[in-house]
Amino acid sequence: MSVIDGIVGGAFALGGVAIQFSLTAISARRHDRRAETVRRRDECRELYANVLVAARRAQRGLKDLADGLGSRSAEFEEQLNRLAELNAMLRLTAPEHVSAAATELEDQMRGRYRGQRPNDDPLPLAPLIEVFRWDLEDGGGGTRPGD
Repeated sequence: MSVIDGIVGGAFALGGVAIQFSLTAISARRHDRRAETVRRRDECRELYANVLVAARRAQRGLKDLADGLGSRSAEFEEQLNRLAELNAMLRLTAPEHVSAAATELEDQMRGRYRGQRPNDDPLPLAPLIEVFRWDLEDGGGGTRPGD
């Protein structure tokens, strides 16, 4: 009887160790996924901020050119090119509706600069900010603003 009790006790101890190991591994994977999600969200927030800064500079440059205050179209084109580079990064990392909103704003700015679109309408950044905010807060899991 003593040998059987020892085997049963050892089996339970081994089972307990296996369960503890499994739970620890599951917990570690969950922690790693959470850390990766936070890291990606921080990178996304930084990219969105850079896009907004570039869009604001281009918006200001376009207004200055339209008002005759800025005579440096090369500088404005450089700002638009920076915005285009950031939008390309968005297309690689952000959801499609986010990159589409940023690309649409860039296209509107280029169209106005080239005289293909009227320059008297306002060119607000608020819709782009709202799309970025929604994506960061909701993580892209709900309905988009305006849907």
